[in-house]
Amino acid sequence: MLLADQDRGRWDRALIEEGPVRARGDFDRMVADLARERAAAFIPAELTAHLREAAETTRHAPLSGPLDPITDLLVHEQDIARPLGRVWRMPVAPALAAIGHVLESRFYGARKRFADVRLVATDVNWSAGEGPDDLRGPLEDLLLLATGGTAALSHVTDPGRERLAAATS
Repeated sequence: MLLADQDRGRWDRALIEEGPVRARGDFDRMVADLARERAAAFIPAELTAHLREAAETTRHAPLSGPLDPITDLLVHEQDIARPLGRVWRMPVAPALAAIGHVLESRFYGARKRFADVRLVATDVNWSAGEGPDDLRGPLEDLLLLATGGTAALSHVTDPGRERLAAATS
């Protein structure tokens, strides 16, 4: 299903226009519905081939930016690895590009979520934001939190954690 979700390069504008109507305006439902349809229409080998083709192009799904596909891949790799007890380290350069994109994009809600919080990566030389509270943790955990995930809260420290936990509960 996650592989089908990544097959967004093949979404066309008509699908994007009718998807929200079918999902009654719920973006997450629309993405899940479209991923289920793609998963039913193609075998895993075909979806893998689609993903490899998409890696060679600058084309992306309607309404998304050029950094959304890599952001999605980085986050979903963690969605798969962590519940299985696997460690999958994000490559630093793409993770830095992704978190910068997420913090600037209105779509992810990170600006509001991290208002008055300074993010500080503990594994690479990176920080962003301003505020009285620091939120410290590995870059990949900060990216997961920036995209709205809460599972990484246990891997970050400092007063920013309490502020973020309160904002997401």
